Amino acid sequence: MDAARSQSVFCSAKHSRTIAFIFLVAAYLGAAASALADQSERTWTFDLATPGSYKVQVEHRAKGADRSGTKVHYTIQAGMQSQSRDLDVLTDHPFIPLIVDLPHPTKMRVTVSGLSATALRATRVFVYDTNSQAPGEYFDPAKSIELPTVRQVRAMLKESEATLDLARAKITLDRMVDPSINLEVTLQQVDSIVARIRSMPEFGNADETKLEALRRYLYDAGEWNEHRAYQYDLNDPLGHKLSNKLLPTYLATRKGNCVTMPFLFIILVTMERPARDSQTVG
Repeated sequence: MDAARSQSVFCSAKHSRTIAFIFLVAAYLGAAASALADQSERTWTFDLATPGSYKVQVEHRAKGADRSGTKVHYTIQAGMQSQSRDLDVLTDHPFIPLIVDLPHPTKMRVTVSGLSATALRATRVFVYDTNSQAPGEYFDPAKSIELPTVRQVRAMLKESEATLDLARAKITLDRMVDPSINLEVTLQQVDSIVARIRSMPEFGNADETKLEALRRYLYDAGEWNEHRAYQYDLNDPLGHKLSNKLLPTYLATRKGNCVTMPFLFIILVTMERPARDSQTVG
């Protein structure tokens, strides 16, 4: 009986030691996992299609941030270039830890380490051209222009003088200010003006007669412009009001300023060039 009891006590003790060992291992693994979590890193990848100088902007949100004084490691890898920097954690305010000049299109990888996984999940990283923001200003995604529009503008800037559609370029830029502007409708309005100018009696083959027809259409009231000549807006001749700098506003009100009046004139002159005659507006 004593032997059986001793055997039972021995088995119970052995079983207890096994359970204790399992808990010890679990606790060790938990601590190790926690330690690994504290040593996490996160990488953002950006496709930069245009050579230039780029800023890396970082924002750590306080909600998930680590304690003040924590050292954070920032690394950029772009092509053959590599930069790194260690800084104290800064929360709830954007900052620029790194700037890099890229001679060729490439992928950029930005790695942030030294923070917990929670803090890294609350981190945002942006990469943008240094010329896209005024000095001292930070990139604000809520105010940013959609990237397709940026690519469209860059494509226009690469065009030659002979092929650039000034009307489309101007209206595309205007739509960044007022997205409600209808690009195709406005282009059709410009196309209609060109057709009307070409139908005027003084319009001929010489540049001088084309210029005279254009001048008369714009600035002399008559049936060619519904007796509504284009003129300066004496209330805002310099275009201080942003909406008055938009081409659709000028076309609708026929009151312009030092931005819209010369721009429409140049657009219409350009559309009369031989290189433009074979193109359809819109």
